[in-house]
Amino acid sequence: MRPGAVPVRIIAIQASIGVFGGLIWLLDSPAAALAALAGGLGSALLSLQVAARVYAQKDTAPPQAIVAAFYRAEVFKLFGAALMFGIMAKYFAAQFVPFAVTFVVTLFVFAAALRWRIDTGPAGDETAN
Repeated sequence: MRPGAVPVRIIAIQASIGVFGGLIWLLDSPAAALAALAGGLGSALLSLQVAARVYAQKDTAPPQAIVAAFYRAEVFKLFGAALMFGIMAKYFAAQFVPFAVTFVVTLFVFAAALRWRIDTGPAGDETAN
């Protein structure tokens, strides 16, 4: 797998978990299904904004700038998640559990991503599998 494909794969799996979670929670109620879908897609969108901010850096940018962009994006992601959880807890308390469960399940994708193999060529060039 190419290094640039990792964020795309993470976001796609998180969105899929949101859809799947929504289908499972549909057994409870349509409102619970919508909350679960929102939890999964919210997590995927937050991951997308991190990837967009980091990959917006030029290839010639110094490593410090790339790392700074990553940390800023992660801080924004944490505040975004806290805001989503706060809104759900205050205004949609009855659907908080489906939202939170699906959101937390999407976080396990990051642990799985640590095991994915990333191939690079002898000079550090990306090579496709």
